Amino acid sequence: MQRIKLEQAAPGMVLAKRVENERGMALCKEGTELTDSILLRFENAGISFITVEGRPVVVEGEKTCEEMLHEVERRFAKTVSDPTMLKIREIVLQNLRNRYGEAPSDSFSFPEEE
Repeated sequence: MQRIKLEQAAPGMVLAKRVENERGMALCKEGTELTDSILLRFENAGISFITVEGRPVVVEGEKTCEEMLHEVERRFAKTVSDPTMLKIREIVLQNLRNRYGEAPSDSFSFPEEE
């Protein structure tokens, strides 16, 4: 999920958290697909930020999910024989997948030593 400025939002994005006005009244629930009319309603209500699923807005200098997952694999490459470190690695990988809205994957393996 990613918190973005309302100006960065586009139709087709999906809300990851409900949007409330300043009095706490819900304007839209989690899971709602954004449309032009919903975005205009948020603008008229003075909403500045929303939280959407995935990471649809590219932030300069921010690593992609793929880059982050590979970096974790690289950092844990020398701990393959330690069950505790393997469990920690799996927790870190799952946390990253959740953060980036990626489905769980078993396709990552430890990189070859250089």
